[in-house]
Amino acid sequence: MGGRAGAGTGAGRIWSDDRGDDVDPAPLLTGHGQPVTFARWYLDWLDRAEQQIR
Repeated sequence: MGGRAGAGTGAGRIWSDDRGDDVDPAPLLTGHGQPVTFARWYLDWLDRAEQQIR
């Protein structure tokens, strides 16, 4: 499960929330270890969705 931080130092970043599996929430990171912003996550999602309909 994921979520987006709306305020504070994590604002606009996507978080992984696996508390159901006894894992604390953590920022979703790129392959380079940078936090994933909502804009980056959304644009990547659009690219994947567009490729699926082609």
